[in-house]
Amino acid sequence: MGRVGDKERQEYVPLEVSAKVLDKAPNARCRSLLVLARLGALRIPSEAQGLRWDHIAWEAKRISIVASSKTEHHAKRAVRIIPLLPAIEKELLSLHLEAEEGAELVFPDVNGTTNLRTTLEKIIARAGVKQWPKLSQNLRASGATDFARTLPSHVAAEICGHTEQIAKEHYWTVSDSDLDQAIADLSPGIAQKLAHEGGSKGLGSSFDGSTANHPKTKKAREIPGFVSACRLLAEGGLYLKMGDEGLEPPTFSV
Repeated sequence: MGRVGDKERQEYVPLEVSAKVLDKAPNARCRSLLVLARLGALRIPSEAQGLRWDHIAWEAKRISIVASSKTEHHAKRAVRIIPLLPAIEKELLSLHLEAEEGAELVFPDVNGTTNLRTTLEKIIARAGVKQWPKLSQNLRASGATDFARTLPSHVAAEICGHTEQIAKEHYWTVSDSDLDQAIADLSPGIAQKLAHEGGSKGLGSSFDGSTANHPKTKKAREIPGFVSACRLLAEGGLYLKMGDEGLEPPTFSV
């Protein structure tokens, strides 16, 4: 389980923020590391240091990520495949043009002791954005969250190289924009359902202005349609009950 301090340091880095940082990166190497962490959800530096040019299938739009010190002990996770997204491909192509002839490693100067934090802190400062708590980890977690928003959970987890349970506990986050989208998607169906049930159960007469029937004086569970609303929200993946951890799941060093 994640530590309490880890929960407080978990932060989603919006794409518009990472784009500002990317714009201030001084070279193709830095830009490639940034997009691989934020868009590809790579572990930096552990998975970047073993990345080879022949791991990139340009025509198939795929990148093979080999086992790192973080994943080599995981069963069936020696190699995983991530999509070569257009933004990632653009930066890697630029970096490939600068690579020495015959070079095998994409990042020959990156290893387990490479200090990338100081460089990233300087880039973030130049971009004029607020620094997030865990620099590379929050980028990876943000990428994992984006994959989970658009893909089935098991596919998103496979791409990122962790289990769904680990992703729920340490990576995926729920933001205000997620809740706004959920409300927008679910509201029409809920309104239609409540209108139908209200008509059949005399919903209109329940709010006739009397003190006994006023919404503020009735318990929530006694308001017609409330149970139906809860059920519809639950079917859409939203629950009114919230645990002690709130909306943000815990995270850990990756």
